[in-house]
Amino acid sequence: MVVATPNGLTNTCGGVATAVAGSGSISLTGGTVAASSTCTLTVNITGTASGNFVNTTGNVSSTNGGTGNTATANLVVASPPTITKVFGAAQVPLNGTTSLTLTIQNPNTAVALTGVAFTDSLPAGLVVATPNGLTNTCGGTATAVAGSGTVSLSGGTLAFSASCTVAVNVTGTTAGVKNNSVQVTSTEGTTACR
Repeated sequence: MVVATPNGLTNTCGGVATAVAGSGSISLTGGTVAASSTCTLTVNITGTASGNFVNTTGNVSSTNGGTGNTATANLVVASPPTITKVFGAAQVPLNGTTSLTLTIQNPNTAVALTGVAFTDSLPAGLVVATPNGLTNTCGGTATAVAGSGTVSLSGGTLAFSASCTVAVNVTGTTAGVKNNSVQVTSTEGTTACR
């Protein structure tokens, strides 16, 4: 974890608060706290690697109160899901049909992903077949309307270190090579492209 850019630093303790963007430390010197009250130092942080992180401060201290305790907080940083796609055949005749399988992988070893979603806008000349042959092992709602140019998933879930698939039949309505990319997102792990 590092201090984010911008750091979003706020301080109700007075004194001098320091949180340099990109650094791994936050400090306060010369603050004051009235009797029987509290103050707060807040800063934005960025997780630079996935995992479970435990952050423990140094001891808080004051001139007239001596050395106090430490504080500890836990944060789980999740990597985004990954997505790959493959056609069932490398080549089909004009107006021929093949499968399109999108596989989503959760690379996190201890974090389940929720809100898994993607929208795959098929390239021109490629549409969802009739019948669509839609299957979904990701949970949530998969949509692929026959004749449309879109395959999507919303609200999927994925256990840690697991994968799931959305598969659909597609038809080539024009000749030529069909290339496209798709982006997958999740609530915990933001975005990845393929």
